Amino acid sequence: TNACDAAGLAPDTPHGDLFDRVGRFLRGKGFPHEALPGREFHAVRYDIAHASLRVILESSDEGERACVLALAMLPVRVPERRRTAVAEALCRINYVTGNGVFEMDFRDGEIRVRTFADLGAGYADAIVDRALGSAIGGADKYFAALMAVAYGNADPAQVLELAQKGDERGLQ
Repeated sequence: TNACDAAGLAPDTPHGDLFDRVGRFLRGKGFPHEALPGREFHAVRYDIAHASLRVILESSDEGERACVLALAMLPVRVPERRRTAVAEALCRINYVTGNGVFEMDFRDGEIRVRTFADLGAGYADAIVDRALGSAIGGADKYFAALMAVAYGNADPAQVLELAQKGDERGLQ
């Protein structure tokens, strides 16, 4: 299954070599990245306020389907004893998030933000830029609050309030 299938998208126009177009977009934006053509994705490092993210842009233009999936991986793993609390915090974040979804792998505690760009109306750098920006922006906005839940024993019911505090000293 490809990125479009996983996201449940059904774009209806061909888009040429999407993988190369995404690569040109990243070069044009000055993003150093690693292109992995056999897997059809680009890996990007991006610094946010308190961490460095690994962001994957997976392109899929098989047949008539075209989309770009952006995955921003947080650089820490949630300890097993705090995964249920963090899962609750992620549900609370997802409830108020308009674009993108936070998810955690319960096997290893990896947290990521997933967004996608539906290219059904045609390729545009701005569409890919929004998907990438939404993934990075979500990770940046909620990173400190999620770390407070994961490592500071903060109450997951307070994750939205903690995210609003940002860099204030009372975060944990």
